[in-house]
Amino acid sequence: MKFKIILMILSICINSLLYSNLWEIKQDDTGNFQTIQEGIVAAANNDTILVYPGTYYENIDYLSKSLTITSLYLFTPQDSLINQTIIDGNQQGRCVTIQNSENATIIGFTIRNGKTMNHVLGSGGGVLIKYVSNCVIEKCKIINNKAAGGGGVCIFAISSSNSNVLLKGNTIANNYASLTGGGINAVGNSLTLSFSGAELNNVYLNYSPTASDISFYTLSPIDVIVDTFTVTNPDYFYLIQPEENTFSCQHAKMQEIDQDLFVSPNGNDNNSGLTPEDPLQTIAWAQRLIKRNDDNPHTIHLANGIYSPSLNNQIFPLNVKYGVKYIGESKEGTILDGDNETFFFNEWSRDQNEFAKLVMKNITMKN
Repeated sequence: MKFKIILMILSICINSLLYSNLWEIKQDDTGNFQTIQEGIVAAANNDTILVYPGTYYENIDYLSKSLTITSLYLFTPQDSLINQTIIDGNQQGRCVTIQNSENATIIGFTIRNGKTMNHVLGSGGGVLIKYVSNCVIEKCKIINNKAAGGGGVCIFAISSSNSNVLLKGNTIANNYASLTGGGINAVGNSLTLSFSGAELNNVYLNYSPTASDISFYTLSPIDVIVDTFTVTNPDYFYLIQPEENTFSCQHAKMQEIDQDLFVSPNGNDNNSGLTPEDPLQTIAWAQRLIKRNDDNPHTIHLANGIYSPSLNNQIFPLNVKYGVKYIGESKEGTILDGDNETFFFNEWSRDQNEFAKLVMKNITMKN
């Protein structure tokens, strides 16, 4: 079934190139337009928008059209073209919105610095796919985006019509979500999401208080097949998905540490964190590094000082890792400060038999 879906999507892409207009986007004014959004406004269904290298500070919207938007990578498949052709949201909004389209494809971009944090509407800091019949994201580097749900990519398909989405050869990394799915959040009773087995994706080092890398709330089973994930055997700290889903990866981006770790506001996340004299700085990075050990639970030791986003790059709310304890040096001296913007911890239970119990001692939480 999934093979047929992939063939169908590829056929749509090929036909769109053969029977459409081609609009060239060049920042030196030698193309049809200088901005991608101008090309989208001018384009008709099934047109192709070819974007030449440059940094495009835009928040583009497909305007419900069936379009292929691609860098020169489509014709010259070199990774350097992905790095040189950038859609930068400039922290002013989501980078790419694809909504209510029949067929939509985006190929060969770096998509970065998107931001949409509203808890109701703030989904997909890098890319939002919503109620799209067929969509392909191919050979894109989706990095450093922020959203409430799906920091890198958010997919919605809650309707009577089916949505088929293919992820092919992308890297989704270092994105953040304040609610769920730091890398990818997929929600829908009518969604078929496919991870290409030929052109593998990478999903790693994203962060969220629920499912740091991927969260799935779908009815159809999803086979997560990736080249590189944050760790090789993720639990629900990294990945939330229905039991019938499968997961496989070839490489881990980091190796977890099977012992206590030490954190200080004056530390450095490049330190080992293995001793009080060589502490990490952020609690979130310590959480990623520390290995879950059900037989011998570990502790993140917090030195005295103020831990806050504004003072020392702390990330709140924190994703509670199963079995890990958070112990401050002293109740009066170890202070978590939310800068009047956030709560501190989020607990998630995969089921009633495995709840990530939050164990804390000697910590003051304020603001």
